[in-house]
Amino acid sequence: MRKFLFLSVLFFGAVCSNAQNQPRLGCATDIEWQEQVKRSPELLQMQKQFEDGFAKIKETYNPEDYKVKNGLGKKAAKYIIPVVVHIFHANGSENLSDATVTNVIANMNKYFSGTINNIGSVRAPFKSLIADCEFEFRLARKDPEGNCTNGIVRVYTPETYKGNDIIKALSVWDTKRYLNIWVCNSVYSGTTQVGGYAYLPFGGGLSSKSGVILVASGFVGDNTAAHEVGHWLGLFHPFQSNDSCSASNDEIDDTPPVYFKPPTTGGVLIGRGNLCGNPTYNTCTSTSLPDKIDYPDMQENVMDYFSGSCSGLMFTLQQKARMIYCMETFRPQLISQENLVATGTDVASVSDCAPIAAFNTKTQTICAGSSVAFIDFSYNAAGINTWSWEFEGGNPSTYSGKTPPAIVYANAGTYPVKLTATNTKGSGTTTFTNYINVLPANSAKLPGWRATADWWYLNNWQQEGWKFDYQFSSNRFARVNTSYDNNASMMLPQDPYNQKNSVSNEFTLISPSFNFENTSNPYIAFNYAFARGTMFNAPTEESLILYTSSDCGKTWNLRASHSLANVSSIGATTTLASTINFEPSEKAKWNEMVYKSSTFPKTPNLMFKIVFTYKGGNNFYLDNVRAGDGASSGIRSQSASETSLMVYPNPFSGTATLTYELKKNQSISIQLFDLLGKEMCNLYEGLQIAGNQSILIDNSKLNLKGGVYFIKLSTHDNSVTQKIIIE
Repeated sequence: MRKFLFLSVLFFGAVCSNAQNQPRLGCATDIEWQEQVKRSPELLQMQKQFEDGFAKIKETYNPEDYKVKNGLGKKAAKYIIPVVVHIFHANGSENLSDATVTNVIANMNKYFSGTINNIGSVRAPFKSLIADCEFEFRLARKDPEGNCTNGIVRVYTPETYKGNDIIKALSVWDTKRYLNIWVCNSVYSGTTQVGGYAYLPFGGGLSSKSGVILVASGFVGDNTAAHEVGHWLGLFHPFQSNDSCSASNDEIDDTPPVYFKPPTTGGVLIGRGNLCGNPTYNTCTSTSLPDKIDYPDMQENVMDYFSGSCSGLMFTLQQKARMIYCMETFRPQLISQENLVATGTDVASVSDCAPIAAFNTKTQTICAGSSVAFIDFSYNAAGINTWSWEFEGGNPSTYSGKTPPAIVYANAGTYPVKLTATNTKGSGTTTFTNYINVLPANSAKLPGWRATADWWYLNNWQQEGWKFDYQFSSNRFARVNTSYDNNASMMLPQDPYNQKNSVSNEFTLISPSFNFENTSNPYIAFNYAFARGTMFNAPTEESLILYTSSDCGKTWNLRASHSLANVSSIGATTTLASTINFEPSEKAKWNEMVYKSSTFPKTPNLMFKIVFTYKGGNNFYLDNVRAGDGASSGIRSQSASETSLMVYPNPFSGTATLTYELKKNQSISIQLFDLLGKEMCNLYEGLQIAGNQSILIDNSKLNLKGGVYFIKLSTHDNSVTQKIIIE
């Protein structure tokens, strides 16, 4: 019975190796197809339509027809496929050269023509099945707007480390007219790092995600590109279905039936391994067409997942027939003569183009007086001979050459950067406005209770310079009516099925700059609540890290961290199912992180960064973030317990009584501030004897408007603050 929902989860860990015995991550095409079907069950009908059509092809299939170029009645003598390669990079090794990309495409053509190195090592029973698939992949020479291109696009993005369907939106060409290949530093299928995956022709042939996404190292090193393009052309793994030895396993008759149910280690499924030393290796006793012989497993097939020098060398004749059927039936526009002309691939000649100017820098925010290093990655052309830079606000303000010196920005402000790259074919100019953000060398903000991230009253944390930063996710912190000690906190919602691409990503709160230069007891502290979940039958392993920066965020230093079980605020061994919506309804379910080490940077420009790395657990709550000088408990009501500071009634409209206890005779001052830190009045200043004290607060004399205020009681060596609300 033919199956239309393949249940085998076929992505592999970094335990396989390629035909050259190099490490290789595995293919996640099957698991991605399953996810597509979950979202759109109607795709199964599209798959059935595909399989029914190919079944009719097989009724009259003659392998001899696929050994000759004129025996098929094909619509073209050769199938030319326009290709665009999108390279997502962060200035690392994943930023492959044009020459490397060109070589990979040439190498891929050898797999599809049956001329790859080592093809002579194919064993005798399979030599007659080696197919010249008559496909040629050519880098596009015209982009979708008809502009000159070399078929390679470069995009700088740190998201290269988390490549998946979401990153494709950064650069994609019409998938009906081009085979899009996206190359990243790392690729993920859900929470698992893989070598790549492709969209099957019936799973998204017309979508903006259709194509192949690959790890850069796999794209370069072996047949991974040919394997994934095989999927894009409609081919399955030979071990496709769960019953494995089924004759209709991959819907191909001339690939011997094989049995392979990948074992799982730590949530990662393991590949077939190197069995070149065992040429008779046979997992099924079934016979296969055309001569009903029980063949050994076809280690040489590109679509299988063996490793070693004998593996992944060939496509078979019936695989060729299936790929031709796929292109002529499901992707006819892409191989049409009109499209070849439109994409510039109707001729194989390579034409040079004017460059596209492109650049980046490792940081866009610095302190006044600091410098920025710029990196050129202009592309789309060979032989760039001039680079012309313009740095408004920088010194030097202009530069000619590929790599400018470090550019110094003396004054605070926001500045544009412009680059023009030129070769014999023309010039390209790129300008980024508001690109460099220069902050004052000395912050005007002083540490204290005013340094609190306020999302519970005025909710003006963004205006005060606090910001959340997201590594790569559609998940976001949201304000909720659950709090450690007030009426709101910020919550990162759980994402147990990784539908928002949260797993393994960093979620960060960054503070504005504060001047800690003359502090005596500096601190940064916050409260949080979190419940671990379960993934791969084990508790999730989140981390929570605090960093500081003394150069306006250009570099960061680790100061404190919690990881694994220590992150949980409800017990190290406690996990909550994704069906439970964790809410910390009492203070006992909150933890506190405090950093006030003797090595605390007492600088005039200090920033803080709180980084939570999500691994699939429950909701994460952040509250009471405070930076100051003195008691790390800061302005919150619990700090009042040190002096039994109390206001009653609170809230009040007319009068209230402030009470507190002094442990010894000492001079004190009691000040009242508004929410923005402006001093409204001095309630008391002078020497008081030890014991219980009380002061009347009479709003008929103060004439304060309704709202939130703070009373600060200061002694020689300490201070405490109490919130009051006037109605």
